[in-house]
Amino acid sequence: RANQIALSDAHHVELAGNEIRYNDYHAGITAYRVHDVHILGNWIHDNGRFTIAQDPQTGSSTWNVDHGVYWGSTSGGGNLIANNLIEHNRGNGLQLYPNTMDVIVTGNTIVHNGNTGIYVGGSADRITVVNNIAAFNDRNAQMRIRSGTANVVRGNLVYSPTDAFSGIEN
Repeated sequence: RANQIALSDAHHVELAGNEIRYNDYHAGITAYRVHDVHILGNWIHDNGRFTIAQDPQTGSSTWNVDHGVYWGSTSGGGNLIANNLIEHNRGNGLQLYPNTMDVIVTGNTIVHNGNTGIYVGGSADRITVVNNIAAFNDRNAQMRIRSGTANVVRGNLVYSPTDAFSGIEN
């Protein structure tokens, strides 16, 4: 039920060239306490529970808990999320929260997700978000950089036909 690919206490992992789809809870890819992990050139789509509005166990909205990629924490640097197509997931396309540090996010296309395209929050520090496309994501700004220190957001293309969901929130 939970997390199609779960990386926990892992290091020196490359996850490349895969199709990750139809996971019904939390995320297509989840990472906790990892370092030197590279997620490269994957197609991550249709993850989450689209037929219900609330998680029956927690009461949370499914568009807040079912994501394409959920990166929860790191145990060191050397982390890279690059050149992925992340689309049509129930919640955020990519969520870096709550204790994620030292991740480079570059060259990804993140579209048509049920919430934000890229969400950075909690104690997410030293996150670099450059040269990504985030468009047509629902419910909030295309990118939400909510907290953290020494984060860099530069050279991204964001678009929504709805003014309330366009742009980058910081």
